[in-house]
Amino acid sequence: MIGVNLYDEYRMPDNYKAIVRRLVEEVWTGSQLEALDEIIHPDAQPPHGPWDLPTGPEGFRSFVGMIRASFPDLTRSIEDMVEEGDRLALYYRLQGTHTGNGGLVPYPPTGERWDMLGVTAFRFEGGKIVEEPWAVNTVASMFSSVAKANVRNIFEQVWNGNQPEEIGKYYAPEFLYHASSSAVFEGREGVRIVLSEVNQALPGSQFVIESQVSEGDEVSTRWTLHSGDQIMRSGISLIRFVEGLAVEEWETRG
Repeated sequence: MIGVNLYDEYRMPDNYKAIVRRLVEEVWTGSQLEALDEIIHPDAQPPHGPWDLPTGPEGFRSFVGMIRASFPDLTRSIEDMVEEGDRLALYYRLQGTHTGNGGLVPYPPTGERWDMLGVTAFRFEGGKIVEEPWAVNTVASMFSSVAKANVRNIFEQVWNGNQPEEIGKYYAPEFLYHASSSAVFEGREGVRIVLSEVNQALPGSQFVIESQVSEGDEVSTRWTLHSGDQIMRSGISLIRFVEGLAVEEWETRG
């Protein structure tokens, strides 16, 4: 019995590493979602989060599909693995470009390149993965990166590019703007009117983003408005998003 236990203890981690390697290389990078039926336990809990996902392989399939829909070229690579008992800690790298519509990240494709390191701890049962909790900051980092890129695209395409046809891509129909001067305008038509006024008053002017901070569904952007070599205005815009569209903006000017 002692020899059997030692043998199992020696073999189990190697088996676990092979299973995780299949998940990373075949499923995440290779998009071979059918492999999940062989490596995920029927009662497995999918990655934790505000997603109502089913248990078992189908839940993992949905989660991987949600992320790959937003990042079609997504790759996941192994940096290191450490195992103990029925658990294995994976130190990994995720890379991808936000070029897809829908999925986990609802913003219009931003072209933002996402590259981050993360850690997750697998638990095994019956030789299959029964749990893989994702760190909350992994998904939060993804949203933050894309949200800031979305605001940069708003500035570049709508305002600097003077493209009113792009307004519907980024602004919700119920959009509401608040200024420190108590000025308010509403909806996409309000954005079109202000865009026209800015370009008439300062033709060829360009917004330059100085810094950005993102938390949850809100992005704060510090900007300056340049006309030639002159800085005409400076300010901070706080934009709130719902399902990838700007629904409200608060602006203060210096």
